[in-house]
Amino acid sequence: MKVLILCTIGTPQDPSRQSVKKYLQNFLGDKNIVSVPQPFRYLLTRGIIIPSKLNDSHARYQQLATRFQGQLPLRLYVDELREEMQRENQQWRILSFMQYSGEQISSLVNQIEAESEVEQIILLPLFAHETFGSYYASLGKIPQLLRNRLPHIPLKVVPPYYNHPTYIRLLQQSLVSATLPKSDLYVASFHSIPISHWKRGVEKGFDYKEQCEETAQLLFDALPPESAKEVLFQSSIKPHRWLDPIIEKEMYTWVDKGYKRVSVICPGFAIDCLETLLDIGEELRAKYIAHGGEELHLIPCLNSKQEARALYFQLAEESLVS
Repeated sequence: MKVLILCTIGTPQDPSRQSVKKYLQNFLGDKNIVSVPQPFRYLLTRGIIIPSKLNDSHARYQQLATRFQGQLPLRLYVDELREEMQRENQQWRILSFMQYSGEQISSLVNQIEAESEVEQIILLPLFAHETFGSYYASLGKIPQLLRNRLPHIPLKVVPPYYNHPTYIRLLQQSLVSATLPKSDLYVASFHSIPISHWKRGVEKGFDYKEQCEETAQLLFDALPPESAKEVLFQSSIKPHRWLDPIIEKEMYTWVDKGYKRVSVICPGFAIDCLETLLDIGEELRAKYIAHGGEELHLIPCLNSKQEARALYFQLAEESLVS
């Protein structure tokens, strides 16, 4: 039996105020997210950031949940992804773990220990690009605890797959099939990160911005050469410096450039969530149309589609022999 663990940052347990508050405490309490040493991180997040953000965050999650019968889409799609992958392939035991959603790593390890004859464990972050705040944060302390509790079972982590041919092909298919009739502008939007995180990554040997740009270039190869294309970043938080150009600012230039119909794809997100559905699909779209645009089309993430499931099995199998 091989075990595949789908790792993600997670989402609140539900859209209630208490669940959102707990999620923010877990999320912002991680040094991968707020890189300030303790006890200053605790004082900053619990005393300033969360009290100032909680009302807005709660309202946004409530708004998002109304589109999914009271559920949050990230949890809905991850559950569906895990269940469908398990149904399709009995050679693997499929598990999932949401890092900041209140789940316990010890419970995850207990599930693996309950399995008989586990010969390999694969951790698959549902993030194609390498960042401290997503790829590495989704892993958290899982590798360390697994190695401590189950030292006899080989453990591997799927490497970032931002330029993997199958991943790129699926993105290209999504882009081409979902943008008919033709758009005036095609945008690849990636989650921005603090400049300090980006520089720290470069020092460690990986460049998140270059990875995003490579994904976008490969993705855009599916479009006619004359198509207008932009690589942008989203969801930055003031007042800190984040990777730019920022889509929320660049949007105001599109109409003046003659871009009345815009298609946006978010390759860094495996699953649709608040940052794609609400930030881009609703709020940015409303602002763009109010500014004179005709249509902004958000291309769905891979979510739990069959093609996505096949990709994750492929990545896991390739990790076994790498």
